[in-house]
Amino acid sequence: MSDVAMLLDAGLPVAVVAVISGVVLGAKVVQALCAYLRQGRKECLELWDRSKVDDAFWLESYINHRYNVRSPPADLVRACLEAGNSTTMMRDLVMNWRFFQGNSLPTLRWRGASRNHPILLWVELAMLPLVYFGFVVLGLLVIDKGGERGIVAAGPLIALGALSFWSFLTLIGARRALSDLRRQDETDERVSLSHPPADKHRALG
Repeated sequence: MSDVAMLLDAGLPVAVVAVISGVVLGAKVVQALCAYLRQGRKECLELWDRSKVDDAFWLESYINHRYNVRSPPADLVRACLEAGNSTTMMRDLVMNWRFFQGNSLPTLRWRGASRNHPILLWVELAMLPLVYFGFVVLGLLVIDKGGERGIVAAGPLIALGALSFWSFLTLIGARRALSDLRRQDETDERVSLSHPPADKHRALG
């Protein structure tokens, strides 16, 4: 708080001070999060055991620990492990699993019915950045016009803008996961059953 007061005393506009403070706070949060994720990744690499991949309970428990979120069904996790880009696909699916429903590739669908229609999903993805831009610009205008009181008033607006942008990013990741899984399913169908694929159950990085 004293740093903010010093910046204001230096004659900087309130909007500029708000942006600087937000950037500094964001940098600290990101630094702490990166340290936490590095520690978690190290622990999970030590726990990984490819011989237990066929054990649904162990596999889902491992994913719960690795990502700190509810694991998708084991069949979907195994499908990710068999992909060439397993780490990226797994992260996209697990971190965005709340958007989906289904226990296997054939039954995997968006939880929101409207998103199962490509056009409606495209419209939603196109609107979210516009909503983000509108809320942030409105928030900055409120800060500029309202001075120190404007910072408090603009907080909810900027938060809504940030939420819109975050929703956009997560939906992009979720759509990518679904697309990759369906592509993987199509590839698996073309593979001869008499020539099973090599073991690709690698540790998740």
